[in-house]
Amino acid sequence: TTACERTRRIRFRKSNPTPIDSIHADRIAMAAWKAGLFANPEFVDSRRKAVNNAILRRIRVDLNASIADLPLECLSERQVEDLFQTSVDMAKAMLGNKALDVDSRRNRFQRAVTQKKFCSVNTTAIIEDESWKEFFQMKSTAMTRHDYSSVGVGKVTDK
Repeated sequence: TTACERTRRIRFRKSNPTPIDSIHADRIAMAAWKAGLFANPEFVDSRRKAVNNAILRRIRVDLNASIADLPLECLSERQVEDLFQTSVDMAKAMLGNKALDVDSRRNRFQRAVTQKKFCSVNTTAIIEDESWKEFFQMKSTAMTRHDYSSVGVGKVTDK
């Protein structure tokens, strides 16, 4: 692990989750729920936000990772190229040829590919992982006694 990677992870852990992080966490939660991995599925259904926050906490704090470090499913090169071409065609239709900088647009697309912006969490790989299976079983039981309303561990409640 390089110093830059460690710094990025520390900075990521301290930052608030993004809306995209929350979407990925929700997809993981729903895949686990559909697979019957929660010990208490009724609780999960009524406390979806708490479950998502617990998933984000596991990724960010327990695993010291980010969504980009999880197994991902990304668009193929062909799909990215098709998306890029559609973007160019739409920009030409709206701006005309003179106002369009195709090279700049291609560079932005390449940056997005590198940053894994066209990727999504591979929920199948997550729910098949033994450590995640244990996490879902343990957390759904523990969360009946604790409030995980924030990414950090909350107070014990009577909920």
